Order: sequence, then C-alpha cells, then structure tokens
Amino acid sequence: MGNNLKILPIIGIAVLAIAIIVLVGIAVLTGYSKILRTDVSATENGITVAANTTLTQVGTLGEYPFIQTIPSCVNATDATDILTTANYAVVEGATADGANGFVLNTASASYVGETVNCSLTYLADANGQNSADTFIAGLAIFGTFMAVIVLALIGKLIVGFFVKGKE
Repeated sequence: MGNNLKILPIIGIAVLAIAIIVLVGIAVLTGYSKILRTDVSATENGITVAANTTLTQVGTLGEYPFIQTIPSCVNATDATDILTTANYAVVEGATADGANGFVLNTASASYVGETVNCSLTYLADANGQNSADTFIAGLAIFGTFMAVIVLALIGKLIVGFFVKGKE
C-alpha cells in the first residue's frame, strides 16, 4: 500500500499533463477546422422567406456549411425587388446542424412568404480541414483511452488499500 501512495502524485501529474495536451490540441485544431475550409460562392433559388424572428433556411441541412455572406436576394417573380443585407441578419451555422440562412428584421415583414433567389458565400470542405477533423477525432479517441487507463489506475489504488500486500 505504501508504494501505491508514493507513485500517486507521479501518476496524477502525468495524467494531468496528457489531459492538458489533448484538450489544448483539440481546442486549437477545432479552430483550424474552420480556417482551413475553402471560401466558395453559390446561388440558391426558390427560398421561401420565413416569419421575422424565424430562420429562413438556405439550402438543405448541411448543404452550405458556415455561410459567410448573403449579399442579396432577389424576388423570384420580380427581379427589380431586391432584398438587401439591411433587411436581414445572416446566421452562420455549422456542418453538423446545418442551420444556415438568414433572419428578417422587423421592418422587412412584407417579404414573409415571398420566394427569393439568393447569392451566398460559404466555407466548403477542403483537404486540410478534413485532415484537421480526422486528427481531432484521433485525439478524442486517445483522450477516451486515457480516461479508461486513469480509471484502471484508480481502481488498482483502491483495491491496494484493502488487500494485504507484502511489506
């Protein structure tokens, strides 16, 4: 039992150091996952504008990850009726939820229910971003594996308290 208590601080420091490295690595690489994406322009036609405080979804879920800008939307039936950036706020979603689009401001209630065609820019997948995401997944798996090892070491210490050892 005495030996177990002597190595406890060493194990604690080692596990803490590994945990810090893994968590910092995940935090840093998560930022790179977005930075390494490619800026792409697209046009989405046939968008039905939702009520003022409701998100108007642009594209299908996850189709346009991280929408950056929606410079303008044009009424599908009247090309002279332009919905500008002063009429709405862009909502930048993520890859998982895909909740990308815009929300009308209260002064633009006349556009509710209208069908518009919008130009947009978004951050598309790229090779570097895929590599960063894969490495993040690897760090998360390693962190999970380390948690299992920590639990095993704690179990060994607890059992060592109750089992008579050779001293």
